[in-house]
Amino acid sequence: MKQILSIIVSLAFFGACAQERPIDKSNIQLEYTSESRGFFHLILVDKETIKQSSDFNRNDVDSKKCTTKQWKKIQEHLENIDLNKLATYKPSTENRFSDRAAHASLKVIYKDSIYGESLFDHGNPPSELKPLVELILSLAETVE
Repeated sequence: MKQILSIIVSLAFFGACAQERPIDKSNIQLEYTSESRGFFHLILVDKETIKQSSDFNRNDVDSKKCTTKQWKKIQEHLENIDLNKLATYKPSTENRFSDRAAHASLKVIYKDSIYGESLFDHGNPPSELKPLVELILSLAETVE
């Protein structure tokens, strides 16, 4: 009986470990949104394109090609972020709860699944995400 229990526990343990596979950071999509009453801004960045929209329904989207240099810079910033902890990063302010700042979120999308999401005040991301968020916002400014 003890052997059977040991086998079951071992299988459950190894099965759980097998599910936590590292993601290929070169094949992700970053989604940054900021919104408040009457305001919406969406930025999508992947290896191929940089897209942005102020249309909540995402019908009117502007895009441009993401250059290899831009994508490498994003990859450099991603190396400094533990994506497993993305949702646990604490913002330094919470002004979005009293309408003093727009709500912002950064999602990492991998193979059609949201890998992680961080919520914070627009313009004031958690310190761990600040360089990446600033880069995403600056890339969006280049889209016409």
